Amino acid sequence: MGTMKTYLFPLAIAVGVGFLVGQSSFAGDIEWSGLYRIEGVTFNNNVLDSALSKRKEYAVHDLILRPKIVAADGLYINAQLNIFNNQGYNQLGAYLGDGPGSTNGNPASGVNDSSAQSANERSVQLLVSQFYLTLMQENGMLIVGRVPMQFGLGISYNAGQGLFDHFADTRDAVGYKIQMGNFFIMPMWSKVREGGLSSGDDVTEIDAQLQYDNLENGTSIGVLYSSRSASPAGNDTPVGPISGYDSAATNNDQMSTKNFNVFFKKEADAYKVGFEIGMQGGNTGVDNAAGTNVKLSGFAAALEYEYGSKESHWSYGFKSGYVTGDDPKTHDQYEGFIFSRNYDVGMMLFNHQMGQADILHTALLGRTDRPVSNPGATTVESQPDIEAISNVYYFAPSATYRWNDHWSLVSTVVTGFLDNNTVYLPGTSEYAATGKNLGYEVDVSLHYKISEKIMWLNELGYFAPGNAWAVNSQTGSAFSTDSAIGFQTRAAVSF
Repeated sequence: MGTMKTYLFPLAIAVGVGFLVGQSSFAGDIEWSGLYRIEGVTFNNNVLDSALSKRKEYAVHDLILRPKIVAADGLYINAQLNIFNNQGYNQLGAYLGDGPGSTNGNPASGVNDSSAQSANERSVQLLVSQFYLTLMQENGMLIVGRVPMQFGLGISYNAGQGLFDHFADTRDAVGYKIQMGNFFIMPMWSKVREGGLSSGDDVTEIDAQLQYDNLENGTSIGVLYSSRSASPAGNDTPVGPISGYDSAATNNDQMSTKNFNVFFKKEADAYKVGFEIGMQGGNTGVDNAAGTNVKLSGFAAALEYEYGSKESHWSYGFKSGYVTGDDPKTHDQYEGFIFSRNYDVGMMLFNHQMGQADILHTALLGRTDRPVSNPGATTVESQPDIEAISNVYYFAPSATYRWNDHWSLVSTVVTGFLDNNTVYLPGTSEYAATGKNLGYEVDVSLHYKISEKIMWLNELGYFAPGNAWAVNSQTGSAFSTDSAIGFQTRAAVSF
């Protein structure tokens, strides 16, 4: 009976929408928007050991189309199509030089799978990342389909609508937004994973958002509660990072997690301020060696401020926050909180993987360090910007000088200290303690706004590591903490 009720509500909504569409005349208008962007990145010594002579260089480009179909009065169908995409990294874009061969130096079977002899690049598949229907009513709005998720400053729920956002949060959902003056409330039910049609291996989510928006004084306040559940058969939570690398841990239990976020934003003529707090709890469905379900207990807070009048050439601001990090020695708690990978405070730190150990405790995002017995075989130089803010107190002040409407120069300093300084050593069953000082990064960025639709950015960054990156191994030796330098050039054309 419970499963039947779960499906009856969205089914009834869909049938109702179909009836409404049938009663309306079809307009068939299509509005197009989107962007094309191209980015080039080069980092020297992001492993922080100059003796290893490691560097990272790549370029990507992406074409995003966002069609909007006006099906009838008040009835819209929206979509997002990533024409050039990367299967492994959401909406990063396709690498320039994506040849058809393996590029591993092994002989190809013929011209068709040989990059060295090919006359063409590899074709990429069209990615449909969003597709949803919106029915507008006098005091409400119905949303059905694969919808973007955005809330507050974007530390937890980030739809990736920025010019250079490489990740996007989406849900297959049914939601209804009830508008009451400056307030709205929006409950939403999502099917994260269907699984087998006759099997109890689904993953579902229930969200409820309450928000106040006052356009007259530029104030927004909101709260969002999210509850996600997965049956034992549908729970595929990574075991290692969640359990503190308990070798006997399993993920065969029921998952039930809770997230609660609250934010405030205020925008005036001379300043902007905003903060967001996030908390998470519940059971991960991962059982440790003792049979105890690993529980979540993460916390995060982010603060943003910007000051500068429109008449002045100068403006100043900062981003600051605190994010808990998991203690890998506790096998019954996961205390970490990880920001959205779109939320950046610097060009390198918390954006690109650095060093030779997971001191930020972001292995859930795919960080894979090599065993300490072979530190030269690092992996961070082969990954794009998949790092995120976690396990840290951070502070990033900035200053902007605007010459005119087209040219501006932005300088940013990023620094931080670890929350938890215990580090798991890959290839062993041991943990090491390290320092807490992350060091500092200095970024200088030149912005050229060619027109309202075209933006070009050039950014140079220098990173001086602190003692947190040394991570003494079991032999008493430490990783190097040499400085790193990076440069990136990015351009975006929106339409």
